Amino acid sequence: MKPILKTSFAFIILVLLTIVAFNLYARFLFDYSLEKLALAVKVTGQNADAVDPLSRNVYEQIVQDLASEEAVRDQVDYENLTLLELASRSIDESSESLSLKKAHLYLRQVIKNKQAKRIFLLKALDAFYELANQVLKKFQSLVVYFRKKISDFGSDEKKSVEFSSVLLLNQADHLIEQGKVDGAVLIYEDYITKYPDQPETGFVKIALSNFYIRGNEFDKAETILEGLRQNRPGTEEAAVALTMLSKLDRVNESKKMAGALKTEIANTRDAGNKAKLGLKLGVSYLEAMNVDDAQAEFETLAASTDAEISRKAKFYLSRIFKLKKEYGKSVLMLVDLLKEKDLESGMAIGLQAGLADNYYKQGDTQKSLKEYEKISTVMRGQSAGEKTQLKEIWYALAELERSSIANFDNVTKQNTFGEGQLFASGLSGGITAEFKNLGAELVSSQNVRARDRAFQALESGKVHTALDLFERDLRNHSSDSFTLGGLATIYMLMGDRIKALSFANRAYKNRSDEYTASVLAYLHALENHYDQAERLYEEAVGKRPDYIPAKFNLASLYLKSGKVQDGLGLLARLEHEIGDSKTLIRAKILNNIGYAYWLLGDQERAREKFRQALAISPNFLVTKTNLDQLTVGESLEMDLVNLRES
Repeated sequence: MKPILKTSFAFIILVLLTIVAFNLYARFLFDYSLEKLALAVKVTGQNADAVDPLSRNVYEQIVQDLASEEAVRDQVDYENLTLLELASRSIDESSESLSLKKAHLYLRQVIKNKQAKRIFLLKALDAFYELANQVLKKFQSLVVYFRKKISDFGSDEKKSVEFSSVLLLNQADHLIEQGKVDGAVLIYEDYITKYPDQPETGFVKIALSNFYIRGNEFDKAETILEGLRQNRPGTEEAAVALTMLSKLDRVNESKKMAGALKTEIANTRDAGNKAKLGLKLGVSYLEAMNVDDAQAEFETLAASTDAEISRKAKFYLSRIFKLKKEYGKSVLMLVDLLKEKDLESGMAIGLQAGLADNYYKQGDTQKSLKEYEKISTVMRGQSAGEKTQLKEIWYALAELERSSIANFDNVTKQNTFGEGQLFASGLSGGITAEFKNLGAELVSSQNVRARDRAFQALESGKVHTALDLFERDLRNHSSDSFTLGGLATIYMLMGDRIKALSFANRAYKNRSDEYTASVLAYLHALENHYDQAERLYEEAVGKRPDYIPAKFNLASLYLKSGKVQDGLGLLARLEHEIGDSKTLIRAKILNNIGYAYWLLGDQERAREKFRQALAISPNFLVTKTNLDQLTVGESLEMDLVNLRES
């Protein structure tokens, strides 16, 4: 008996020691940035169509937080900092698959860089920790699954998609794009109250928490995130919530650190020590998200006689100005830093890349290109012995960004992928070669203009993707009528009629054709300006008699204004021109012909046309309603074709 007891006791002690050791490892040795990076890599590895704007905003912020963490390290890794900043920007631009691929590639390179610095034992512990985490998440997912099955037992109710909830999220995303964060916060709060069980609610809560954190409402954020962690174990939302809770922990620790440093500075007489402590205080303010106090501290230290402290203070000021979107001030600070002598090479290249990114965010793509070209030139000029993988990465990064600017912003500058000495001499294997492959994809896609990709996206119903592409095209083609008309269509769909009318008028003024006239006419019709709308549609049909949207909408206006025979005649010609095609536009034509017959008192022919429309499009709600209303003798509806189908 005694040997068994001794063995059992020894086993229990071993288990307890393992748990303690594991907790100490998780608390002090595990690099949690790797966990956040893994989450972001998983998302950016998806097709762009699968990443909705809500997830995009959340992961963009996660990667930006990782960049901020890297920037305040004692020894900044400028390569990782640059890769994280560019990945964050690429996620923001992830409406296109190549942009998301770029973010994925940059994040994977950061993981590779970080893992290379960890010793073998820590790598082994990392793998074990990740495996244990995965097992725990699977177990938690199963618990949630069975709990839901038990709660749903005996219920035949099926939850349907709430289209009003989708509209709310689109409205919030539009407000965020405009920088109207307070409005988006109100919508998210309303959404959570109205739709607590929708699949998107978890990420809405995360997005809302992000805004609370930015507004220093930490208690509100913590309540939401803790609820997600506890109530949705094993889910992606819970994993993201956990990373954000760890961020709040760091904020609280940094607040305490700032208080202690202020006391220490007050009791220190030596000017040199005061400056060093002041630098730590500024960093603590930054980590505590107290940006204004951090800026004030660094502005004082920038004038320090200690060159190293002055240099670091200027670097942090450039970061603060960038966070505040004061890109001009950030540029000035970086230009000043780059003038300093004896800059460490990694820092110099990192500052140059930061300068290029600031120019890009200012909208000055030509200056951004020039800075990336400088990096490429320096890297190409290295001797054979200096061609380390680090230098290859900087060169590849610079060239890839040049390709991206040429592709996404329609800059006509020729790209040099494949022509430089480093690429020509052969890259090292692995992820570095992937930079070259993605660069080749970008080069091959440069022949397709952003405007054309925007119209393709619009036809597929990807409104926000189309908006992003139209805006990029407008930066280089400010008077293009098709781009202006496309933006008018986008803002019309988003419900912003003032912006839509502004773009539509500009488009029509620059080029009066069937498309620009129809866009402007549609907006006038929405404002009940039927005379102006009719005149513009008639002009469009006169310019191009086979332009279906103009003819269809003109016929609809005729019906609305009492010119029933004119409207019916136009619709009959359209039906003949389209033939027997099984398209939604034909179903709409038949619906409106039925409506015209109803106006003329011919109910049988109206009923026949409604049935023909439903045979083509059984789920066409307007026609279903009209057929039902015809039976009970109530008023009918008609439908105007949406210009996305033009």
